[in-house]
Amino acid sequence: MEFKGFIGGAYKGRSVYQNAQTCVNLFPISDPTGKNITALVGTPGLKIYAEYSISAPVRALMHVDSVVYAVIGDTFVEVAADGTITDRGTVETSTGIVEWAYNGTQIMLVDGTYGYIYTISTSTLTKITDADFPVPSSLTYQDGYFIVSKADSDEFFVSALYDGTTWDALDFASAESHPDAAVAIFSDHREVWIFGEKTIEVFYNSGNAAFPFERISGSIQEIGCGAAHSIAQGDNTLFWFDNRGFVVRATGYNHKIVSTRNIEYQWSQYAQTDDAYAICYTFQGHVWYQITFPSADATWVYDVATNEWHERRSYKASGGNGRHRIFSYCWTGTKHLAGDFENGKIYEIDMDTYTENNEHILRERTAPVIANENLLITYNRFELDIEPGVGDLVNDPAAMLSWSNDGGRTWSNEIWRTFGKVGEYFRRCVWHQLGMARNRVFRLRITDAYKVVIVGAYLKLRVNRH
Repeated sequence: MEFKGFIGGAYKGRSVYQNAQTCVNLFPISDPTGKNITALVGTPGLKIYAEYSISAPVRALMHVDSVVYAVIGDTFVEVAADGTITDRGTVETSTGIVEWAYNGTQIMLVDGTYGYIYTISTSTLTKITDADFPVPSSLTYQDGYFIVSKADSDEFFVSALYDGTTWDALDFASAESHPDAAVAIFSDHREVWIFGEKTIEVFYNSGNAAFPFERISGSIQEIGCGAAHSIAQGDNTLFWFDNRGFVVRATGYNHKIVSTRNIEYQWSQYAQTDDAYAICYTFQGHVWYQITFPSADATWVYDVATNEWHERRSYKASGGNGRHRIFSYCWTGTKHLAGDFENGKIYEIDMDTYTENNEHILRERTAPVIANENLLITYNRFELDIEPGVGDLVNDPAAMLSWSNDGGRTWSNEIWRTFGKVGEYFRRCVWHQLGMARNRVFRLRITDAYKVVIVGAYLKLRVNRH
């Protein structure tokens, strides 16, 4: 019989047994109707694009006028197409996310403490020294103005027109619908969203000579932002981690929850969530909102195409698997580039690469629980429907199956089955005589560096009626 439910996303069950359900470094794809999940596909790998001489976080990546720039540690650099890195200046901090914006001639950077301007025509980076420049908590750009929210306040300030070096202490406005601080600011569809701790207000450029931005009537939302760097733009809208512990997407001046109760429960167990950061990108028809909780060492991805979630995990030098290595991201028009959170490396995200910087990728699917009125079930056969013949002339990739009879608390030993060297297109991946259980959870793992496409699974079992 078909094992319905084996193909699916992460944490969709409700019971204690179903809470074991995982989907790690695999993403569900659907049929042409978009209604039915048909397969699990291995997530893309990471191959080296450029590597800096100093091991440090790649705090920002940007593609401006056909040139890639990055902030690596405390250094602003230019990255050539052949991977050559040229230093263009330094900033006064070396850790934390750096936000950036571009006005046509200048790139502005903020690091949560200071602001900087890179003038492209002269290849010079200078710190903003205007006494009226506030301590910036976030940065955006609209209609010729750099716009920053002021740390620990409800105020946002605008620069002089097309000049990020000049600021006026009187060129500000306040989000005043609720006495909460503005944690982030974001421009979308030529509207400026002010994300507070408990509320959101939206402004537009009215052209007013005194101050160009005015609040849009009816735009106030009684929902806040729970992590300033979780806001990302994709699928023609905004996504963010809100003050209630949900991931939501904007729908006009309202919002829709896209996270699930079971995943939200996982997040609620994290000691800290306000340090979460996110990127959003379109990859081979999938819009992925990827949110990382660094303190929890965890990364989750929402797929707009299927409305499903999966996890991304990367191998750690200390052993085991932790949060995904992507810390920053940019699209060059031909390549998806990603910056590492610790080692100064810039990667290309690539579907035909089956490792991350030559480290293995653990792919894991833990299926929903199998049970029938608490009766004993005998498992005679498990067959994995996986694309065969993807190895090479020497290596025969393997799938590892284990199971739990206590809701994922303890697991059996892993039993390996190979699924084919190159050319072995009729290889079958089958396990026999798997014992009995009243409640059974199966877990599949693959670590070999080859293409993975799982189409389904089949079971031969017998329910014992006595």
